[in-house]
Amino acid sequence: AVTSVRLEAARDGVEDFDYLKQLKACADRTGDAEAKQILAAFDTLIDAFKSLNEYFAKQGLKANGPAMTIYTQTDDTGFSFEAALPVAQAPTNPPKGDIAVGQAPAGKALKFVHRGAYDAMDSTYEAITNYLDDKGLEAKDLFIEEYASDPVTTAQDKLVVNVFVPVK
Repeated sequence: AVTSVRLEAARDGVEDFDYLKQLKACADRTGDAEAKQILAAFDTLIDAFKSLNEYFAKQGLKANGPAMTIYTQTDDTGFSFEAALPVAQAPTNPPKGDIAVGQAPAGKALKFVHRGAYDAMDSTYEAITNYLDDKGLEAKDLFIEEYASDPVTTAQDKLVVNVFVPVK
């Protein structure tokens, strides 16, 4: 297992990407609930990673692998997650508040790759669900998004996300 520094809660309100501003303007004009939900989810994830990046900068830490989101619970009303950055060893000054040190999940998992904007992730997850159903596989109650490209600085249409689905 990999040691990671995690953030379990995040703030709202990040609008760093032009496409998000355009999608938000469209959602505000049309009242599109799905677009608003996608924006809110992505904003929350980006805020979490910005908080972790700030902590790493203050502590002089470097991640030794890609950022990841560990989804610990999902349903039709929302999700719980841990934003994580892997480190070679635990920090000498343990984090306080919402940030903690922990182990990344380990074990057998299927890997799927999503390329493109985060707001298109639903189609990737639908394909994953169909694949699992077709193969008669049962997923555990968590999944991991590993960001091959930095979700904070990469243009949305250039995102590459590895989705790991642990299986029972």
